[in-house]
Amino acid sequence: MKGTVVKIKWFLATVGVPIERKTYEDILSTEYNVSAASIYEKIDEFYFCYTDLNKVAKTKINFKNILILGDISIHNKSELFEKYRIHKNIEDQEIISHMYNKNGIDCVKDLVGEFSFVLIDIVKFKFYIVRDQIGVKTIFWLRKDYGYVIASDIFLLQPYFNFNDISESIS
Repeated sequence: MKGTVVKIKWFLATVGVPIERKTYEDILSTEYNVSAASIYEKIDEFYFCYTDLNKVAKTKINFKNILILGDISIHNKSELFEKYRIHKNIEDQEIISHMYNKNGIDCVKDLVGEFSFVLIDIVKFKFYIVRDQIGVKTIFWLRKDYGYVIASDIFLLQPYFNFNDISESIS
């Protein structure tokens, strides 16, 4: 998947749980009254749908068998460029992919900024849900009998569970 890297506003990723693109777009339209371009992909048992706010550019999320899908704003890029010997003209997702290739998932300890993302290692068939230390960017997930569902916003989980089952009181 080639293209320019752009910021992703909303995303939905699943492992073993199919996503219906129309349902995703309908939810965005209902919740935020937006009709942004959405991109749908499937690689093995990983499904993902995300919104490209530029509507013209494709978001680059695939870096040598690593997928990074999320809302990412790294604040300590200079430090990371030096520590990981990364060239400076790359976007946040690609920075993380280089870091992951060199240090594994422990690389996220070096990130400073605002971010929530899913990192999928296709070769190892592993995925990681990552959120910034302060929790500025939201990320929600739930486990189903047959897989996992991860979303940038809770409203994107609507097709996967009944919101009426949520109770504010403890019995």
